[in-house]
Amino acid sequence: MNISNELYQLWTSPSEQEKNLLKEIGTPFTGITTYHTSFIDGDGNAQELEITKKVYLAIRLGNRKLRNIQRSDERNHEHSELTEISLHQRAMHPPKTVEEIVYGNIQNEQLHKAIENLPDIQKRRLLLYYFEGMTYEEISILEKFSFQTIGRTIKAAEKRIKNNLI
Repeated sequence: MNISNELYQLWTSPSEQEKNLLKEIGTPFTGITTYHTSFIDGDGNAQELEITKKVYLAIRLGNRKLRNIQRSDERNHEHSELTEISLHQRAMHPPKTVEEIVYGNIQNEQLHKAIENLPDIQKRRLLLYYFEGMTYEEISILEKFSFQTIGRTIKAAEKRIKNNLI
């Protein structure tokens, strides 16, 4: 049943409709004899009118139905935006394409081969620096060599890897 049919029935059979509406709205009307409404007219002037109980109930029913429709629209609009594509776009780290994954795997394999081909000293110091997170100073204390020597060794290893990957 749409709003216009409900309003029509409210006007045509007021007593039964009023009872149902009171149950549905849940607002007590005992002791109230006059009803008023206020609004701003087209000229921007505030207006206040005395209305009948039927009109008041019709306005309440219409406002309630309108609010329910707006809430339903908001919920449906929110859900309609949550598609697979929009979720991927909202993600902090969007999923990689198959090509990106394959290319990344190939690069990782080439990097591991280049590291394996390094001399043992360069390989060990490079792994300590990049994979263990140690600083040049920590490696120099561990291996009992100067800070500068460790830095030169790691830079040489990086250069050799870069040349192998090109």
